[in-house]
Amino acid sequence: MDGSILAPKSNVLSVRRLDRGDLDAVVDLNAAQGDVMRHGKPDSYDASFRASLEAHYLGGKDRCALFGAYCGERLDACVSVYLWTTFPYYSTGNLKIRLGTTNLFSRAVTPLSLCVQTVLQFAESRGYLRGYMIRAADHWPVDRVVRSLERSVPELRRYHREIELRVPRGTKPAFPFVWSLMGQRCWDHELVVEAVSLSQAARSALPLT
Repeated sequence: MDGSILAPKSNVLSVRRLDRGDLDAVVDLNAAQGDVMRHGKPDSYDASFRASLEAHYLGGKDRCALFGAYCGERLDACVSVYLWTTFPYYSTGNLKIRLGTTNLFSRAVTPLSLCVQTVLQFAESRGYLRGYMIRAADHWPVDRVVRSLERSVPELRRYHREIELRVPRGTKPAFPFVWSLMGQRCWDHELVVEAVSLSQAARSALPLT
Protein backbone atom coordinates (compact mmCIF):
# COMPACT_ATOMS: atom_id res chain seq x y z
CA MET A 1 0.00 0.00 0.00
CA ASP A 2 1.21 3.50 -0.73
CA GLY A 3 -0.09 6.92 0.25
CA SER A 4 -3.26 6.70 -1.85
CA ILE A 5 -6.69 7.52 -0.47
CA LEU A 6 -8.22 4.46 1.19
CA ALA A 7 -11.68 5.80 1.95
CA PRO A 8 -13.92 8.32 0.24
CA LYS A 9 -14.00 11.89 1.43
CA SER A 10 -16.61 12.71 4.02
CA ASN A 11 -17.24 16.44 3.86
CA VAL A 12 -13.63 17.64 3.93
CA LEU A 13 -12.22 14.51 5.61
CA SER A 14 -9.90 12.02 3.93
CA VAL A 15 -7.83 9.15 5.26
CA ARG A 16 -4.67 7.56 3.91
CA ARG A 17 -1.52 5.73 4.85
CA LEU A 18 1.01 8.29 6.00
CA ASP A 19 4.61 8.51 4.79
CA ARG A 20 7.70 10.50 5.68
CA GLY A 21 6.24 13.58 4.03
CA ASP A 22 3.66 13.63 6.83
CA LEU A 23 6.25 13.53 9.63
CA ASP A 24 5.95 17.17 10.69
CA ALA A 25 2.15 16.93 10.69
CA VAL A 26 2.26 13.85 12.95
CA VAL A 27 4.71 15.51 15.35
CA ASP A 28 2.44 18.56 15.48
CA LEU A 29 -0.57 16.35 16.21
CA ASN A 30 1.36 14.60 18.98
CA ALA A 31 1.92 17.99 20.63
CA ALA A 32 -1.77 18.95 20.47
CA GLN A 33 -3.71 15.79 21.01
CA GLY A 34 -5.76 13.76 23.41
CA ASP A 35 -3.93 10.47 23.87
CA VAL A 36 -5.44 7.11 24.81
CA MET A 37 -2.43 6.54 27.08
CA ARG A 38 -2.86 9.93 28.78
CA HIS A 39 -0.11 10.19 31.40
CA GLY A 40 0.97 6.57 31.18
CA LYS A 41 3.93 7.09 28.85
CA PRO A 42 7.50 7.16 30.16
CA ASP A 43 9.39 10.45 30.25
CA SER A 44 11.50 9.45 27.25
CA TYR A 45 8.50 9.00 24.94
CA ASP A 46 8.46 12.38 23.20
CA ALA A 47 12.21 12.33 22.62
CA SER A 48 12.08 9.00 20.77
CA PHE A 49 8.74 9.55 19.01
CA ARG A 50 10.05 11.21 15.86
CA ALA A 51 12.87 8.71 15.36
CA SER A 52 10.47 5.79 15.77
CA LEU A 53 8.11 7.20 13.15
CA GLU A 54 10.87 7.64 10.60
CA ALA A 55 12.37 4.23 11.23
CA HIS A 56 9.17 2.20 11.26
CA TYR A 57 5.67 3.50 10.66
CA LEU A 58 6.31 6.06 7.91
CA GLY A 59 8.81 4.00 5.94
CA GLY A 60 6.39 2.01 3.78
CA LYS A 61 7.19 -1.31 5.44
CA ASP A 62 4.94 -4.31 4.90
CA ARG A 63 4.24 -5.10 8.55
CA CYS A 64 3.63 -1.68 10.08
CA ALA A 65 1.80 1.45 9.01
CA LEU A 66 0.41 4.71 10.33
CA PHE A 67 -2.95 5.88 9.03
CA GLY A 68 -4.07 9.47 9.36
CA ALA A 69 -7.23 11.46 8.74
CA TYR A 70 -6.90 14.95 7.34
CA CYS A 71 -9.45 17.73 7.53
CA GLY A 72 -8.31 19.74 4.56
CA GLU A 73 -4.58 20.25 5.15
CA ARG A 74 -4.72 19.59 8.91
CA LEU A 75 -4.04 16.15 10.39
CA ASP A 76 -6.70 15.54 13.05
CA ALA A 77 -6.22 11.88 14.00
CA CYS A 78 -3.91 8.94 13.46
CA VAL A 79 -3.65 5.28 14.47
CA SER A 80 -0.79 2.85 13.83
CA VAL A 81 -0.92 -0.89 13.20
CA TYR A 82 1.83 -3.49 13.56
CA LEU A 83 1.55 -7.05 12.23
CA TRP A 84 3.54 -9.39 14.43
CA THR A 85 5.60 -12.24 12.99
CA THR A 86 6.31 -14.02 16.29
CA PHE A 87 2.60 -13.98 17.26
CA PRO A 88 -0.54 -14.34 15.08
CA TYR A 89 -1.86 -10.94 16.13
CA TYR A 90 -1.67 -7.28 15.26
CA SER A 91 -1.39 -4.38 17.64
CA THR A 92 -2.55 -0.79 17.40
CA GLY A 93 -1.02 2.28 18.95
CA ASN A 94 -0.15 5.93 18.40
CA LEU A 95 -3.82 6.75 18.76
CA LYS A 96 -3.81 10.53 18.62
CA ILE A 97 -6.70 12.94 18.30
CA ARG A 98 -6.46 16.71 17.89
CA LEU A 99 -8.20 18.28 20.86
CA GLY A 100 -11.15 20.48 19.98
CA THR A 101 -11.66 19.09 16.47
CA THR A 102 -12.90 15.53 17.01
CA ASN A 103 -15.99 14.57 18.98
CA LEU A 104 -15.12 11.17 20.42
CA PHE A 105 -18.78 10.40 21.04
CA SER A 106 -20.11 11.32 17.61
CA ARG A 107 -22.01 8.64 15.74
CA ALA A 108 -21.13 10.26 12.43
CA VAL A 109 -17.91 9.80 10.45
CA THR A 110 -15.01 11.42 12.29
CA PRO A 111 -11.23 11.51 11.77
CA LEU A 112 -10.89 8.77 14.41
CA SER A 113 -13.53 6.52 12.87
CA LEU A 114 -11.91 6.76 9.44
CA CYS A 115 -8.56 5.72 10.93
CA VAL A 116 -10.07 2.79 12.86
CA GLN A 117 -11.92 1.57 9.78
CA THR A 118 -8.77 1.68 7.67
CA VAL A 119 -6.69 -0.16 10.27
CA LEU A 120 -9.25 -2.99 10.40
CA GLN A 121 -9.27 -3.22 6.61
CA PHE A 122 -5.47 -3.28 6.50
CA ALA A 123 -5.22 -6.07 9.09
CA GLU A 124 -8.02 -8.21 7.66
CA SER A 125 -6.63 -7.99 4.13
CA ARG A 126 -3.46 -9.60 5.45
CA GLY A 127 -5.22 -12.35 7.39
CA TYR A 128 -4.85 -10.82 10.87
CA LEU A 129 -8.16 -11.19 12.71
CA ARG A 130 -7.21 -10.49 16.34
CA GLY A 131 -5.70 -7.26 17.55
CA TYR A 132 -4.40 -5.79 20.81
CA MET A 133 -3.99 -2.38 22.33
CA ILE A 134 -2.54 -1.27 25.66
CA ARG A 135 -3.87 1.78 27.44
CA ALA A 136 -3.64 3.46 30.79
CA ALA A 137 -6.06 2.01 33.35
CA ASP A 138 -7.78 5.28 34.14
CA HIS A 139 -11.21 6.70 33.49
CA TRP A 140 -10.81 7.31 29.76
CA PRO A 141 -14.35 6.49 28.49
CA VAL A 142 -13.33 3.66 26.18
CA ASP A 143 -16.67 1.83 26.25
CA ARG A 144 -18.61 4.93 25.25
CA VAL A 145 -16.12 5.77 22.50
CA VAL A 146 -16.33 2.24 21.05
CA ARG A 147 -20.13 2.30 21.06
CA SER A 148 -20.01 5.55 19.10
CA LEU A 149 -17.45 4.16 16.66
CA GLU A 150 -19.65 1.14 15.96
CA ARG A 151 -22.22 3.48 14.41
CA SER A 152 -19.81 4.81 11.78
CA VAL A 153 -17.44 1.83 11.36
CA PRO A 154 -19.48 -1.19 10.15
CA GLU A 155 -16.43 -3.47 10.35
CA LEU A 156 -16.13 -2.90 14.08
CA ARG A 157 -19.56 -4.42 14.74
CA ARG A 158 -18.21 -7.81 13.65
CA TYR A 159 -15.63 -7.87 16.44
CA HIS A 160 -15.75 -8.97 20.06
CA ARG A 161 -13.87 -6.78 22.51
CA GLU A 162 -12.51 -7.83 25.90
CA ILE A 163 -10.04 -6.81 28.56
CA GLU A 164 -7.54 -9.64 28.57
CA LEU A 165 -5.11 -8.51 31.24
CA ARG A 166 -4.32 -5.77 33.74
CA VAL A 167 -0.67 -5.02 34.38
CA PRO A 168 0.06 -3.38 37.75
CA ARG A 169 2.27 -0.33 37.81
CA GLY A 170 5.98 -1.05 37.54
CA THR A 171 5.63 -4.80 36.93
CA LYS A 172 6.63 -7.17 34.14
CA PRO A 173 3.80 -9.41 32.84
CA ALA A 174 4.30 -13.15 32.61
CA PHE A 175 3.16 -13.28 28.97
CA PRO A 176 5.87 -12.62 26.33
CA PHE A 177 3.44 -11.02 23.89
CA VAL A 178 2.21 -8.48 26.44
CA TRP A 179 5.80 -7.71 27.43
CA SER A 180 6.53 -7.05 23.76
CA LEU A 181 3.48 -4.77 23.53
CA MET A 182 4.90 -2.79 26.44
CA GLY A 183 8.15 -2.27 24.57
CA GLN A 184 9.89 -4.64 27.00
CA ARG A 185 9.94 -2.03 29.73
CA CYS A 186 7.98 -1.51 32.93
CA TRP A 187 5.62 1.45 32.96
CA ASP A 188 4.99 3.88 35.78
CA HIS A 189 1.24 3.37 35.42
CA GLU A 190 -1.26 0.54 35.66
CA LEU A 191 -2.03 -0.74 32.15
CA VAL A 192 -4.98 -2.49 30.55
CA VAL A 193 -4.49 -4.90 27.65
CA GLU A 194 -7.55 -4.94 25.38
CA ALA A 195 -8.21 -7.41 22.59
CA VAL A 196 -10.58 -7.32 19.62
CA SER A 197 -11.30 -10.51 17.73
CA LEU A 198 -13.33 -11.07 14.58
CA SER A 199 -16.43 -13.09 15.46
CA GLN A 200 -16.76 -16.68 14.30
CA ALA A 201 -19.73 -15.76 12.12
CA ALA A 202 -17.72 -13.04 10.41
CA ARG A 203 -14.78 -15.41 9.93
CA SER A 204 -17.05 -17.95 8.29
CA ALA A 205 -18.17 -15.32 5.81
CA LEU A 206 -14.63 -14.47 4.72
CA PRO A 207 -13.64 -15.63 1.21
CA LEU A 208 -11.56 -18.79 1.06
CA THR A 209 -7.89 -18.29 0.26
